[in-house]
Amino acid sequence: MISGEGYRPYLALTEHGEDQLDLAGSRFAIVEDEILARTEPAFEARGFLHDMVDDESEIEFDRRLASVEAVPRRLDAGTVRPR
Repeated sequence: MISGEGYRPYLALTEHGEDQLDLAGSRFAIVEDEILARTEPAFEARGFLHDMVDDESEIEFDRRLASVEAVPRRLDAGTVRPR
């Protein structure tokens, strides 16, 4: 999951009805966040979307979203492993 601000990917949440989200109930609650956390320096180095002009922030968000979508593929392929 990625926020609207384009921060690093975070774990998915389990939805338990309207306005009720539960990270602890998610099947991803414990596994793999140490891998996703390694992306934080790269995301921070690219700047903050709210500091960019609209067109630039939209392009940057699309780039970040594409990189976030690549993470599960790399995990599934076994090309990224926990340290």
